[in-house]
Formats: sequence, C-alpha cells, structure tokens
Amino acid sequence: MKSLYSLPVLLLIFCAFAVTSGKSAPSSNSVSKADSSAVPDAVHKIMVTSCLACHGVGGKSMALAHVKMAEWSSYSPEKQASKAEDMCKMVTKGKMPTSGYLKEHPEAKLTPEQVATICNWSAELNKGK
Repeated sequence: MKSLYSLPVLLLIFCAFAVTSGKSAPSSNSVSKADSSAVPDAVHKIMVTSCLACHGVGGKSMALAHVKMAEWSSYSPEKQASKAEDMCKMVTKGKMPTSGYLKEHPEAKLTPEQVATICNWSAELNKGK
C-alpha cells in the first residue's frame, strides 16, 4: 500500500520542482528581461513590432540562423556588437523587415527614426572596436 502512494507523491514533487526551477522561455513577440538586458527600451519596442515574430522564440528558421533575440544575453559583447552592426546594415538597406513580412504586417515597416535608433545603438555597442 505504501508503494501505491509513493509514485504519485514522487511525481508531484518532481513536477513541482521542474516548474519552479525551470526558466520560462520568452514568447515569440517578447524578449525576457534577462534577455533584453543589453537592449535599450527604445530598441526593444522596435524589435517587438518589427523583429521578434521571426527572430524571437518560435520564429523563422532562416531568421534564427542569423540572430536569436531570445539568446541575446548569452552572446558575447563582441557578438552582440557584430549582430547589432548587421541589424543596422539590414534596416538601412531596407532588407529588414522583409518585403514578404511587410505585405502581411505593414505596421512593422520601420520609420527613418527607428532605423536611426537601431544604428545609434549599434554604434554604441561598437565603440572602441
């Protein structure tokens, strides 16, 4: 009889431990506070609207091959600077967000001010490089 109750109790303890000790993953349209620690609020707001659908959790595999915003805080400062520089180049050339994405999400189109915000952030990360 004792072993009959042991298994459910152990399972309950295991589940409780797994839930409380595991990290929760950010949603596809968000970057957790820990993952956005190096991303200023102004840049983060742009990313939520224009980047994270593809470069966030559950994003497009091609986009994630270039940058995974959910893993941003695990990138070295050098890698962050390099990725931010790439972002600046892509948004300046109008290649990001992609035209296909913009057809379905016209609100994601970046303004010149938003492009400048991303490029200024990139320049800040690349100071002294």
